Amino acid sequence: MALFPAFLLSACSPLGLVNALVPEDSHRVEAGLAYGPEARHRLDVYRPPAGAASKGTLVFFYGGSWKSGARQGYRFVGEAFAARGYTTVVPDYRLYPEVRFPGFVEDGALAVAWVRKNLMTGDPGAQRLVLMGHSAGAQIAGLLALDPRYLAAQGLPDGTVDGWVGLAGPYVFEPLRYRNIRPIFEGEAPAERARAINFARSDAPPSLLIHGLDDTTVQPRNSAELTARLKDAGAEVSYLPLERIGHIWILLALAAPFDGHAPVVDSTLRFIEGLPDHGA
Repeated sequence: MALFPAFLLSACSPLGLVNALVPEDSHRVEAGLAYGPEARHRLDVYRPPAGAASKGTLVFFYGGSWKSGARQGYRFVGEAFAARGYTTVVPDYRLYPEVRFPGFVEDGALAVAWVRKNLMTGDPGAQRLVLMGHSAGAQIAGLLALDPRYLAAQGLPDGTVDGWVGLAGPYVFEPLRYRNIRPIFEGEAPAERARAINFARSDAPPSLLIHGLDDTTVQPRNSAELTARLKDAGAEVSYLPLERIGHIWILLALAAPFDGHAPVVDSTLRFIEGLPDHGA
């Protein structure tokens, strides 16, 4: 199982290979929609098949160490959830060196505001809003869910997010300790604001934190410690540690050919389906 991700990572377009293996007739897609004025303020919307009602709305933020990534590589994520009835949005966001923290989190909030205005108005089935992310994208999703200042800056009230799912996110890291990412978090805002664990609160939206115990890129303690902090605060949180799963396989398990390797999709769907109706 470990050899295939290594092959993917060495390929010219690794996620393109994954996308080539997922079904094309299980969803509808609208690509390259603008949610803001900048070149990377674009998103793709994956909808359930024609005639199928939406069960909710999921916004997925990809990883890439805040320095790389493109929404086009994540069709397999959109397909995974659109095929199961969820309108799924994959936004791009500005990367370093174009922006430093918190610029990419602010872009995430702008994307969420666009989704609320353009996809969820007038559609009763799409009213449940869940954020999800992998790696650096999980850090973005976590801050949007836990630190209310980002969505408030877009005019969105507390309670806009009904729940969030983090895959292998760095929630407790100290970014200024690491030379390779220090410039991303220097100067624009206090680095402590980048640590989602600092914003655990009793009224946080429900959280599902999934982490592979073989992850050597983002240590599993990030999810374990955030889980403990949220529980101590009185928030609703579930932690799913996965044996023999590393940083890449937790993401690949979202793709149709590999979802049997780890229960990431099924666990996420159970979590979403267990959330109360929006506004309840």
